[in-house]
Amino acid sequence: MNMSRVIISILSEHLVPNFLFIKEVANDDDILVLISTEYTQKQNIAERLEKALGLQSNDIERVQVQNDDFDHTMKALEAADFNWQDEYIVNLTGGTKIMSIATYEFFKDMRDSHQAKVRFVYVPFGDNSYCNLDDEQSHPFTTQITLKEYFYMYGINYQSETNLLKSENTTFDLFNKVKQKNFILLGKMRHSQELPDNKDKRYYGGEWFEEYTYLRVKKELKLGEEQIAHSLKIFREGEEQSTNDNELDVAFVYQNRLYVMECKTAMRGRMGSEGTIEETLYKLAAVIKNYGLKVKSYLVTLHSPAKLTTQGVKKRREILGISGIIDRSALSAARLQL
Repeated sequence: MNMSRVIISILSEHLVPNFLFIKEVANDDDILVLISTEYTQKQNIAERLEKALGLQSNDIERVQVQNDDFDHTMKALEAADFNWQDEYIVNLTGGTKIMSIATYEFFKDMRDSHQAKVRFVYVPFGDNSYCNLDDEQSHPFTTQITLKEYFYMYGINYQSETNLLKSENTTFDLFNKVKQKNFILLGKMRHSQELPDNKDKRYYGGEWFEEYTYLRVKKELKLGEEQIAHSLKIFREGEEQSTNDNELDVAFVYQNRLYVMECKTAMRGRMGSEGTIEETLYKLAAVIKNYGLKVKSYLVTLHSPAKLTTQGVKKRREILGISGIIDRSALSAARLQL
């Protein structure tokens, strides 16, 4: 009798651990099984995972359980009629604690009672590795999530600029000129809306700084085109375009974690007061809350460091979960600290 290998995953809203482990270890002949709930079914979470994995809808088998009922979960797993002669890899990441405990107990009993070949793994959120729980060995992921795959897992699509308004050399030269002027914006930047060319209006009006940030991050982190984008327009599945004006200046995936950057050459309103800075931080915090756990977020600005390092700004940044502020001083360093 041929023995199949079955990979078990417990679903939740946060699919990165499931995706990474499946991409890392699954073969074409493996059977994939998702333990889901009524909620994950209504939210099409299994379909999101299938899309990110490049599979068709319902390519992965499902076992539906109640997220807060141990006995129901055990009965649902029993009804699935798993063959104890198969090999099982059970990813305990995801779901509720009750779902994880019941899944562990079910497959542990299969291993103890039938000598089935079962091993358990766990993917810590934010770590770029998984742990084999039987020998407590950690294994780094070689899989790299693309930006589109990441957003697919949250039911999000995006459109982004694929072309730069100016060349890389032009943009880096422009930053150096601004730096030499002690970060006083040049005449074209202060009067960008008076320029006759629409592309120049956009570029000198602020997009040059967004492109500079995009190019510098891409270069320093050695990111591929599929891992980073700028000028992203975000929209939910089923929407043809953004209907809620959600935009991201720069977004990228590095070591399988999402990074989001809000780029501001200056923050005006009340002469760059703390309130204006905090408003920008609030906006960034509101944007990233829909993109999963452990998102790294940064405000990138040419603003004066003195206004960005006050106790009030620091406290607000920490409360909102903003990872950091990259100011003119940090941008002047040889390498960005992320």
